[in-house]
Amino acid sequence: MKLPAKVRGSARSRTVWFNSVAGTLLVALPEMAEALPALREFIGPEVYRWLIVVVVVGNIWLRAITTKSLEDKS
Repeated sequence: MKLPAKVRGSARSRTVWFNSVAGTLLVALPEMAEALPALREFIGPEVYRWLIVVVVVGNIWLRAITTKSLEDKS
């Protein structure tokens, strides 16, 4: 079974990879803080604010440098 071109191209997309890693990190941070009490002092509300800013700026930058569609990357 051959995957659609968009799906194949998304595996080579920096934007898709960036968002996947950032999303996983944002979801995992509370769990990590719960499991590792030593991290609690470093993971406060300001960390989440800065991570969200990094995600937004990263997305804007990656979209600005994008030259190929997902189909063309496959």
